Amino acid sequence: MLLLAVPPASAQTTGSYSAPAEFMDLFFDFTGIGEPGYPAGQPTLGQMLTQAAIAKEAASAAPGALVMVVGSDIYVYDSASGIRLSREQFRADRASGFYELTAISHIGPALAYLAQIPAVALK
Repeated sequence: MLLLAVPPASAQTTGSYSAPAEFMDLFFDFTGIGEPGYPAGQPTLGQMLTQAAIAKEAASAAPGALVMVVGSDIYVYDSASGIRLSREQFRADRASGFYELTAISHIGPALAYLAQIPAVALK
């Protein structure tokens, strides 16, 4: 596992609010390459995972399938011949787990919206 020692990100400021450095560190772990304060030379976790997958793929004898997600569909192609092996719609099937994962991922924004309703109503 690749671990990088990087200095903590400085807090980001907008107006009078300043995002705590710990939140900026977490944000930069996942994204934000073009953002001010992004630690120079630090790869995101997505980039690190991609590099690990490329290295593993290069070491294996057979190339893996090409997987594409377009809209609500997942396509799988044979990487050697280009022939489509499979197509699945992942939102259309209520038994796929999509709705459960979507619901869980929306808990945070839903709470933030609920917290803002009284503030908006008072304006």
